[in-house]
Amino acid sequence: MTGPSDPAARPPAGAKAPPEARRPKVSVVIPLGDRVDELGEVLERFGHELDARGVASEFIVVLDGVSDDVFREARAARPAGANVRLVRLNHPFGESIAFSAGFRITAGDIIVTLPPYMQIEPADIHRVLDAMDEGLDVVAGWRFKRVDPLLNRVQSLFFNSVMKVLTGVRLHDMNCPVRAIRRKVLEDVTIQGDLVRFLPIMAHRHGFRVGEAKVRHLRESGKSGFFGIGVYIRRFLDVINLLFLSKFTRAPLRFFGVGGFFAFLAGFVICAWLSVDYLFAGGEPLRNRATLVAGVMLITLGVQIFAIGLVGEMIIYLQAKNLKEYRTFDEHEVTARSARRKRKGRGSSASGASPAGEASGGGGEGAGDESPASSRGVGAKVEG
Repeated sequence: MTGPSDPAARPPAGAKAPPEARRPKVSVVIPLGDRVDELGEVLERFGHELDARGVASEFIVVLDGVSDDVFREARAARPAGANVRLVRLNHPFGESIAFSAGFRITAGDIIVTLPPYMQIEPADIHRVLDAMDEGLDVVAGWRFKRVDPLLNRVQSLFFNSVMKVLTGVRLHDMNCPVRAIRRKVLEDVTIQGDLVRFLPIMAHRHGFRVGEAKVRHLRESGKSGFFGIGVYIRRFLDVINLLFLSKFTRAPLRFFGVGGFFAFLAGFVICAWLSVDYLFAGGEPLRNRATLVAGVMLITLGVQIFAIGLVGEMIIYLQAKNLKEYRTFDEHEVTARSARRKRKGRGSSASGASPAGEASGGGGEGAGDESPASSRGVGAKVEG
């Protein structure tokens, strides 16, 4: 019988602990609705790729308000010996909320998100993690050789093009669920509701390095063609919400003030014109002019909108100490980041690929080379 001090009970010098005995470096979050048929294959094949990479990993499957039968099927789909945790939500809240719930219980330094079916080639997870190793903080998957219907691709191209123009973050596939995120991003960036899909934009705003990596598209699940009008309305409202949060969080008066000013100005012009017409041109009495009501309402609306902006400014002033929209690095982190960029630059020059630190180009869906391209953060950001 050997004890803890017995040399025979100790592992050889330099031997690594088995993956299950180590703290996970990569946490994979998978939201699951009613589709369980490919979950076992996803867990097995992506787990094999992570094991081959030599990183300890865990899989967190978030069951989004599923039935007991689906829960049992998900339990049965877990590969033997795999580090898989099942988390069950009490109500179907949607994919974005499921991702958020999974993020809260992850243990790894890098969080990877995947769909519950074989959407991409499992071996391409290495491209995503390689981009993270090059110093990026968020890497978005870019599905290329798209296999979904043409109408879906056209809608995706239009949406991504609009988001590039509105936000300045040049990603080609904002809707791809395959992403890698550093834990510090989730700690610093507040994400709520359906804004999870816009996490790269929010991270970019906070000064994190955001990029993308091409992944081979195998199949697509979901609706084809046009979606319901409610989907487009919700997506439009999400974009408006995102723009407000990304541009006017610290200066709400700039947003509300403009709208309030033009509403007030329009009402003032209407009332002034009616008054001049009555006093100097012999027009009808103001009490008989329905347009006067519209003018007064616009003036009132303008004052109210402007007041909302002022209230927002007061709230920001009182909570300013709790708001953080920047990152700082010490000199050691800056030196390490610069060294990584130089090494990658030399490697890219030799292979003919563009450095990941360069802003990604325009291009359409499926255009460009296969190297990850990043969009740099702005503001008080120091490379570290």
